[in-house]
Amino acid sequence: MLQRMETLFKALGEMTRLKIIKLIAEQEFCVCELVAILDMNQPRVSQHLKVLKNAGIAKERKDKQRSFFSLSEEFKDGQLEVFTAFMNAGIRTLPEFSSEVGRIADLDRNETVRECKESAFSDSEAC
Repeated sequence: MLQRMETLFKALGEMTRLKIIKLIAEQEFCVCELVAILDMNQPRVSQHLKVLKNAGIAKERKDKQRSFFSLSEEFKDGQLEVFTAFMNAGIRTLPEFSSEVGRIADLDRNETVRECKESAFSDSEAC
């Protein structure tokens, strides 16, 4: 799930891709149309579309030599359900957090944490 989240947020973290997402949410566009709308060259627009497609945000439909892009069904309502599911899941249910869960359990035995907490009680500074 974390890998999916990272891919998704990297795709969302760029202005041109955000513009493309908004455009294809309104209607399906051919790559050549997006090139004209965004006033960019075709390889650059295609690279952005590839990132969006790999992240599951955009879907592609081919018609002969042309490619048309629209928003994937998962994003049609504008909600990031995968993020909501991630935030609602308990960390103990996420395999990617198994190491962190173990370290949380061991916090009381962690010397650095213990020293930090003790100094916070004696100083006004927190760790």
